[in-house]
Amino acid sequence: MPQSRRSFVVSVGALPALMVPPRLALAQSEAVSPLFAASLVLMGVERVAKLQLERRLLPERSAIEGPKARQRVQAALLQLQDQPKLLAGLSARRKAQFQAVADEAARFVDAPPELASRVFSDSEALMARLGFITTTLSGLVADPMRGAQVDLLARAGASALRVGKINFAAAQAPKELGLQVSARQALIEFSSALEAVGQQDLSKAQQQDLQLAQNQWLLFRAVLNEGGLVKDASRLTEVATTTDRIAESLSLMAQKALRS
Repeated sequence: MPQSRRSFVVSVGALPALMVPPRLALAQSEAVSPLFAASLVLMGVERVAKLQLERRLLPERSAIEGPKARQRVQAALLQLQDQPKLLAGLSARRKAQFQAVADEAARFVDAPPELASRVFSDSEALMARLGFITTTLSGLVADPMRGAQVDLLARAGASALRVGKINFAAAQAPKELGLQVSARQALIEFSSALEAVGQQDLSKAQQQDLQLAQNQWLLFRAVLNEGGLVKDASRLTEVATTTDRIAESLSLMAQKALRS
C-alpha cells in the first residue's frame, strides 16, 4: 500500500514499542491526558519540519535529532489513537475531522517531503489544521480555563519552532518575499503568544519555566533582524537549538498545567 494512502491506525499503530526511546517516557506517561499528547503533536510536527529543513545546513544535527523528533510525535499520536472514549464524545463530523488531521500528521511525520519548498508549504498547511485538535480537546477538559491555557502554550511552542523553520527555509531561498513576510508574522505571533501566557494564572513552577523561555527568547531575538530572519548565517545553529529549547520549556509548562 503506498505510503501516502496508509491509514492512521497502520502508520502509527504499527510502531514497535521498542522504537520509542527513553526520552519519550513523558508522552507515554500522559495516556490520561489526550490534550497534552495533542500539544506534543502540534509542536512536534513543526519541529520535524524544521529539522527536515536543517538537513542541508546542519546535516549532523538533523541526522541525530530528526529520527528522535519523529518518534516522539509518533508516540504522542499513539496516545491519541488509544482514546476510544475521547472520540466517542465527539460528533460524527468532528470525529471525521479529528481522524483526517491525525492521519495527515502521521503521513507527514513518517515521510517528510524531500524538497525544501514542499516541506515548508505542506507543514504550513498541516499546522493550520492541527490547531483544530488542541482547541477541540481543550474544550473537553474538566477545567476549561486550564484547557485553554494548555492550548495557548502548545501554540506558543509551535510558533517558536516556526520562527526557526522559516529561517532555514529562507536560508535556502533568500529571495522569497513570502518567507520574509512569514518571518515577520511568526515573530509577532510568538511574541503575542508569550505575552498572553504571562497573563495566565501560573503556578510557581510554571512561572519559572516561563521566565526561562522569556530569557531564551531575549537572547535569541538578538541574532534576528527586525524582519525575523537571522542577521548572520553563521548563527543558524543558535536558531536551531534555541527554538527547540524554548518549545521544550513551554511543553513543560503545559504538562504542569494539566497536573496542577
